[in-house]
Amino acid sequence: MSLIGNFLMQNRRIYQTRLIVPLFAIIVAYMIGILLKSSTYIIYLPLLISTTFLISFSYSFLSPPNTIEVFARRLVSDLSIEEIAYCRRVALIWVCFLGVNGGAAYYTACCTSLKIWSLYNGFITYIMMGLLFALELSYRSWRFRRYAGLPTDFIFKKLFPPKA
Repeated sequence: MSLIGNFLMQNRRIYQTRLIVPLFAIIVAYMIGILLKSSTYIIYLPLLISTTFLISFSYSFLSPPNTIEVFARRLVSDLSIEEIAYCRRVALIWVCFLGVNGGAAYYTACCTSLKIWSLYNGFITYIMMGLLFALELSYRSWRFRRYAGLPTDFIFKKLFPPKA
């Protein structure tokens, strides 16, 4: 949580806007759904979430640094050229994931039962995001062996000792 707080307290408005605009769009859509007493907005909310973050992450390729690099620099300010390239690849993986997830969220909203929609958007998508995050964190820890104070560092330091 302190990473998010630290990110939001920095005087880097352009980078903050990349994440605050999608959050604002999601809140507005949710409020419209409540005001209109329409479940349609709620059913399409996962699509809106994926789409807004897809746009935000994609835009960060046009206006560097990309979103993943911004988060990485909150932990380690002196990223190497190799680490910056790695951040770009990870951001691209997230863009692909968000695109596929948005497509699946749309399909479940318009073409499946509420039971299937709930299973995918309330469970499966979070399992996939958690796996993607855990795999990326494990790979990054193995590859770079730089530890910046994350709660998982004590585990990864034992598995992948820092390079001399």
